[in-house]
Amino acid sequence: MICDPNQNRFQERLAPLVETTKCLIQAELKHLFLMMKVQMLSVQDEQTCMLNQYGFSLMAPRQLSLSRRFGSHAGIILVEALFDESTEVQTESEEQRLRILARIIHSSLRDADVSARISHNQFIILCFIDNESNLDSLVLRLKKQFAKEGQNLNLVTGQSYFTPDTQISLAPMQQQAIKSLNLNRIELQKTTK
Repeated sequence: MICDPNQNRFQERLAPLVETTKCLIQAELKHLFLMMKVQMLSVQDEQTCMLNQYGFSLMAPRQLSLSRRFGSHAGIILVEALFDESTEVQTESEEQRLRILARIIHSSLRDADVSARISHNQFIILCFIDNESNLDSLVLRLKKQFAKEGQNLNLVTGQSYFTPDTQISLAPMQQQAIKSLNLNRIELQKTTK
């Protein structure tokens, strides 16, 4: 009736209603846009209270630049929690295990290190260490601590190590850690079959 051009007799009464409805829809869309923008600009993951991908991309380059000035070696660790892929919905126990993993990661790091939840089941850590064996020790400590918590979950890790003269940006460090993670995931899948 509102859109029918032949209904001229109701147009006078419907014009204010159409205008009011249009204004309400525009206000609702503006509110939705602002909520999405706030969520995008948030630097913290709601579920784990860690940094999110955006927060990591803000904080990590600054810390990396500082470490280069002081001559510190750096490492990137990717941690992926493997869940049953047959279920699409995240269960409460998965959420709980992710929170425990986030707590373990946070408690295992120093103040200068940066960690974040970058996807549903992936975490990233930028840590500053003395040598590559310290990076291996940190990965082992994380896995042991998580097993100690009694969580029945497979963790796959990938890592990359860089000296102060080679750490130009985070991108190559992350790519190397992703390659390492993918190789370790393939190895784990081979051993579990």
